[in-house]
Amino acid sequence: MPIYKIRGIDVDFPFEAYDCQLVYMEKVIQSLQELKDYGYWVDLILLDVLYALVKCRN
Repeated sequence: MPIYKIRGIDVDFPFEAYDCQLVYMEKVIQSLQELKDYGYWVDLILLDVLYALVKCRN
């Protein structure tokens, strides 16, 4: 499973990510770090990013 370092967070992703997925993950992490409403809450990518943030904080 590839691990991507995005805005200081290690994100475990189930496969090689496309460039657009990496950009999406970066925007979601940025939004969460800056506490902005991003609006896309039902996506596998978001779940992976949230998991990475939780893992990073523990």
